[in-house]
Amino acid sequence: MANINIKSEKITPFGGIFHVREHFSRFAGPVIDKVLGIRCTSFGYQYSEIVGSLSSVYFCGGDCVEDVTSHLM
Repeated sequence: MANINIKSEKITPFGGIFHVREHFSRFAGPVIDKVLGIRCTSFGYQYSEIVGSLSSVYFCGGDCVEDVTSHLM
């Protein structure tokens, strides 16, 4: 029989990055979309989501983003 541990949703292996992303999307996201405008719906993502995803690399301790040109096209 498997041993199942129930863990708190507030504790994650990412050190609270979800909390940071939640605040980013709530406060900075609308400002970014207002300044840069809304992207076409056929692209799938808004500018605020792209900036948030790329900045998460640095929030998680990364020092570079690989293939950034493929993410922005």
